[in-house]
This record gives sequence, structure tokens and C-alpha cells, in this order.
Amino acid sequence: MKRFLSVLAVYFLFISAAQAENAQAWYLVQDFSQISYNNPAVAGGVVPITAFDAQISFDPDRLSSSKIMIALDVSTLFLNAQDVNVQELSKLQPVTDLIAESPATAVFISSDISKAGGNIFNVEGQLTANKVTRPITIPMTASISKHPTGSPMLTLSGEFTVNRSQFTTQAMGATGPALIPFQIRISGVPY
Repeated sequence: MKRFLSVLAVYFLFISAAQAENAQAWYLVQDFSQISYNNPAVAGGVVPITAFDAQISFDPDRLSSSKIMIALDVSTLFLNAQDVNVQELSKLQPVTDLIAESPATAVFISSDISKAGGNIFNVEGQLTANKVTRPITIPMTASISKHPTGSPMLTLSGEFTVNRSQFTTQAMGATGPALIPFQIRISGVPY
């Protein structure tokens, strides 16, 4: 999986050097990014995903060259609810390198980004988890603010629901509700 991200990073750099009309590449800022999902069977109901990484190339005026790739550890989706300790998860340090390839890693790669209206964009792509790939569309709101360093900071946020039962096999069975609502906020500063 690390090799995949390295290849993807080289691809983004090569394409951006080859074409002047490319979307801006953004470096993920973990401290301003958050991914979580809801599971009413878990105490508190919200489970943070602390191990994730993203490659972001986004420009609302250059959507055809915009691309988003997100990789995250979804191992807690396949645990019994009583085994998920949200307080302990929140103490884990986020990773800056992509999660090692495993059945518990989910990867979303966008294939098309279109404007839905205002600052809302439909991000269509493929979600792969547990060696199963399904199409998914994530409506995302884009905003620009200032990072504490003074750099502009892009934030893409949205919510979507995944049918967990579509991604399970005998190796990793799902417990709890099948429909899992996710909340995502990824922020980045220009490369």
C-alpha cells in the first residue's frame, strides 16, 4: 500500500509538471482533519478513525484534473461493539504514512468531481475495503481558511453512508448495524 501511495504521489507530481492546467496539490494537515463513523452499539456512538492518509489535488476551476485519494484503517468496523474502546482510540497518534496493506484498510479513489452548486461538490469514485470494491459518491463542501502559519488551507468535508455488509467476508464479519454513517473532514495546505 505504501508503494501504491508513492506511485500515486509520483503520478501527481509528474502530471502537475507536465500540464499547466492541473489542479492545486494539497498536503494533508492531520491536526485539522478528522474521519469518524457512527455506531449506536458503541458507547458514545461516534468512533474516530485516527489512522488515515490522503492525497488531494483540487481546484474548483479545474475539476477535470482534480483527484482525491483517502486511505483509512477501518478495522474497528469489524469488531464486536463491546471491543471498541472509543476513549483509547482517541489517544492514538494519527499516522502520516499510509496504513500498511491489510483487509482492514479502506481506500477511496475519486474518478470524477463535479460541482453540485455553491461550494458543494459530488466526489464520485471507488471504495475498496476487505478486497471488495464498490462505487460511491461523497457530497463534499469545500472551504478555504488560513492555516496558523498563514498559508491558505483547503477543507473538504462531507457525510456518506456505507453498507458494511457489502464489504464483509468470512474473514471479517460485521457486527452491529449494516448501514454506517461516516463523517469526513480533510484539510490541506498547498505543496
